[in-house]
Amino acid sequence: MSIIYRIQSALPLSLAEVNFYFIQDSLPTLIDAGINTEECFNLLDSSIRQCGSSLSRIKRIILTHGHLDHMGLAGKVKEISGAEVYIHQLDKNKSVRGANLRSSISKYDFNKFFREAGSPENLIRDTSNYIIQRFAKYIYPLSGVSTVGDGERFDFDDFRITVISTPGHTAGSICLLNEEDGTLFSGDSLLKKIIPKLIAEVKDTDKLKDYKSLCSYEGSLKRLESLKVKSIYPGHGSPFYGHLKRIKQLKNYYGKQKRKVLQIIGDFENSADKKLRVSQYMIGQKLFSFTPGINKKSGVDMFPFLSETRAYIEALEEEGLVTSRKYENMLLYSLI
Repeated sequence: MSIIYRIQSALPLSLAEVNFYFIQDSLPTLIDAGINTEECFNLLDSSIRQCGSSLSRIKRIILTHGHLDHMGLAGKVKEISGAEVYIHQLDKNKSVRGANLRSSISKYDFNKFFREAGSPENLIRDTSNYIIQRFAKYIYPLSGVSTVGDGERFDFDDFRITVISTPGHTAGSICLLNEEDGTLFSGDSLLKKIIPKLIAEVKDTDKLKDYKSLCSYEGSLKRLESLKVKSIYPGHGSPFYGHLKRIKQLKNYYGKQKRKVLQIIGDFENSADKKLRVSQYMIGQKLFSFTPGINKKSGVDMFPFLSETRAYIEALEEEGLVTSRKYENMLLYSLI
């Protein structure tokens, strides 16, 4: 008999908590694996013991995407249990970490992203350093992962779940759907109260040169609309119903944000200084009202802000409303 348990752990990040799911089964399975902290590990260990099982019995770990709060403990659980770890091919490079805790995503990748955005050089250095340190701290070494693709299935004693590719939050984000009862494990692709962040891909940019996070996510939302979903088990927050209503809210939000970006670029172009160069960083500052070096909206939070800014700009370029040009190492934008 298969039983699903939701485990909720505190996070030392801007989000307060994260969910991961233990499925008690003849093939005990984790969907996502939390963050690599002592508190999260002890909670996972004690929670599974309370379910009448143990970490050593886990056979599979299925990761909805390659962010540290969802796969940080996968390597440790694999080390204890020998479990097979599964992740989408396009997020594989995010998940693989060597024994020396060095990320496969390097400081160079982040520096390139921040320079293209036109960020101040001191923030580029400090932010990139902090992000890499955070990877080392919160992700346990992991190697030897298996990849999954859209439409693949995992069998359990009482049901089967199908992999649904839902790029946008990351290029390799997936949801897992039980088509019989409409249960959807949504990762960060669909959340009850949180707007999923559209995080830029800084690794394998040549391979992902045609990937645009918001454009992809809009496609993912359209696909999720077409599915018969009853209950959603998300990566953050409580389970919920009404995926169609939530998708409509998300579409409205992203539409408003795109219109704001158009207005911001237009305001810059209409300013007194006609030579003003409009960078992603400048647009992001206006869009999210952040000040460099001030409060929590500086430092590492600059990366998700600028990622989302780029997502809107890319979508507007795709719609033929904005154009870009390269100036030195920077991308600059204007209305068409």
